[in-house]
Amino acid sequence: VGGEDLPSPPWPAVVLTHGFGRNRAFVADNARYMAQRGIIVLAPDMVSLLSGEPVQLRNIANTVDHVEWLARRGADASDALGGLLDAARIGLAGHSAGGAVSFEAAVEAQVQGMPVGGVVLLDAVPWDRTIARASGLDELPLASLRSEPSPCNRQGNVRDLLAVVAFPAQDVLIVDATHCDPENPTDWLCGVACGPADPQRQGIYQRLMYLFFRDAFGLVAVPGEDETFEKAVAELEGRGLVRK
Repeated sequence: VGGEDLPSPPWPAVVLTHGFGRNRAFVADNARYMAQRGIIVLAPDMVSLLSGEPVQLRNIANTVDHVEWLARRGADASDALGGLLDAARIGLAGHSAGGAVSFEAAVEAQVQGMPVGGVVLLDAVPWDRTIARASGLDELPLASLRSEPSPCNRQGNVRDLLAVVAFPAQDVLIVDATHCDPENPTDWLCGVACGPADPQRQGIYQRLMYLFFRDAFGLVAVPGEDETFEKAVAELEGRGLVRK
């Protein structure tokens, strides 16, 4: 996949954010998967979240800055990304605490008048403040892909966030998934803390994230991959691999 198979530019973009205590290396394969199918991906390193709310807010502000930076470059004909990146189609995705950052960045981006084109939460673990802000998000394409409740995802507390979002969102449970499955690649340390990842479940997270953004952005499918997000979920649900 890639090369001549890519849809024609301009391409949409996604800011893909890693989880607590991790770095961009743990989202590299997910980023590559989308990039090979026509979505530009920025995978930044977050500032360490060990210092509590001040750095949470800093990472949220940084993520909004990433959106603005990408949009500005895509709109500048003299930039290397000018004409290649569609400034009107930029999305956010994040794993674990990165999901909380992505969600709040989507709220803040709307406040600043530059709304994002979609959000995918990858077993997100929202803070209490994130849940309190959830009702303030204006409608946009939103999907929560989540693992089984566990201490590592605060017993699936992303459901508390979805319960107060003011519009319908996609909520898909990957059956038997651990908190490590959204990472790709992951490592033994995550497996010890949160349960081992499984390549099939990692692949489901990867595939559904890409399809959701592809559909939300109206991106042309690469040859041989014409299924929609809805059809993929229905097929996986029929096999007992996901639940809605």
